[in-house]
Amino acid sequence: MLIADVDRLLDDGDAVAALDAAIAQNRANPSPELQVRLIELRHQAAASYRPEGRRPWPPTCEDPFPDVVGRPPEIEAHKLDGALLGAAVAHHGCLVVRRLLDRNAVERSRTSIEKASETWQRAPEERTTVDYVQTLQVPREQQRNRVAHAQRQNWWLADCPAAAAQVLDDLAATGVIAAIGEHFGERPCFTLQKSSLRRVQPEFRYTAWHQDGSFLGHSTRAMNVWVSLTPCGGDRPAPGLEIVPRRVDEILPFGEHGGVGIDGFAVHYAAADTPVIRPEFEPGDAFLFDERFIHRTYLNKEVAMTDERLAVECWFFAPSHPAEQYVSLLA
Repeated sequence: MLIADVDRLLDDGDAVAALDAAIAQNRANPSPELQVRLIELRHQAAASYRPEGRRPWPPTCEDPFPDVVGRPPEIEAHKLDGALLGAAVAHHGCLVVRRLLDRNAVERSRTSIEKASETWQRAPEERTTVDYVQTLQVPREQQRNRVAHAQRQNWWLADCPAAAAQVLDDLAATGVIAAIGEHFGERPCFTLQKSSLRRVQPEFRYTAWHQDGSFLGHSTRAMNVWVSLTPCGGDRPAPGLEIVPRRVDEILPFGEHGGVGIDGFAVHYAAADTPVIRPEFEPGDAFLFDERFIHRTYLNKEVAMTDERLAVECWFFAPSHPAEQYVSLLA
């Protein structure tokens, strides 16, 4: 299918079909120009796609991991589907999917991060490639956040059009996007502001406990796919994640008493007898959780860390219940 066909579908008012045609064309013949255009096409498609959403919500299901206590349930990638994902999150708050991305896909994402980093360091007028170019406009405060995130080596995925095409194609090939769509009962979106290429440095700084639902909105239906591209977690020298591996149904108070994030006492009260843990991840391992899961980046202040952590993070949303303050793009 040619660009003319994409334009015809847009003229006919079918932005979703136009997006799918452009995705297929880029997979067959990757093009920097088309990869940049795909970001706008995803935005247009998200604006026109308004399904009713799954009812009832949340879906009721039995616990597929009744013997798992005090740690995340784990599966291999080939076992992932929407029912298992939804049940794991409903009962345990999260799911580890080992080897979601294979070695080649991991290397592609690592290369995308290197290219984004290299391009970001150029003067703005010299960022002429698809490796980093600010795509969609956002309000002034969000633009400041966009720059601040990039300065911390956390680049919005849609600002890296070549990487966005690559990462979404690789995730689609694993079946994880389809599983999330099955769980939502609708094709998922991702957002400009909440999906990123991440390079976390090993120096210690305070990181706050949080649930993303604190700022996504209480009616949002979301699912995060976080994929490590380097060995991390546990007592390894690269920053990992610190988590409360249990289901928490309520959104805890955020930033009370002038603090940052969720108060530590509230975290431990919510954890009850479930220990806070730091799971280990190998390159390609994925961690899936929804907007109510309590977590933070773990940086050890007692032992000097020496290795950076590379990761890809994609927050997916049900278009019927989006994060209204963010820019949506159809996956």
